[in-house]
Amino acid sequence: MSALPVFVRTVGWTSLGLAAVGTVAPRRLAEVGGVRACDGDLVPVLVRMAAARQALIGVAVLTRRPTDVRRSTNLFLPLTTFDAAAVLLGVRAGALRPRSGLMSAAVLATNVAIGVSVRRGAR
Repeated sequence: MSALPVFVRTVGWTSLGLAAVGTVAPRRLAEVGGVRACDGDLVPVLVRMAAARQALIGVAVLTRRPTDVRRSTNLFLPLTTFDAAAVLLGVRAGALRPRSGLMSAAVLATNVAIGVSVRRGAR
């Protein structure tokens, strides 16, 4: 079994770190991410849900063989694309700040980079 590329491991650990921050300080993470305070009770719940998903992604990336990471990437990329579309719609509707769209695009680009890195490493 070959080792995961450094970039993939870094992203896995970053996913776990973001999940930890989202669990401990959901309001602050939402604020940094550009979410406007519109429903104070719902925002922490949604951020914690996203944090749980992010933790699962991090664990999945770190505990898999490179071929399994490739399969996981094939699943996570469409989910991330869907998330990015939802964020961009939120920005357009005025519920989210424009920087949320930029952050979402950065996450999508990172997932694409992971996919490319894993595919190159699997050859």
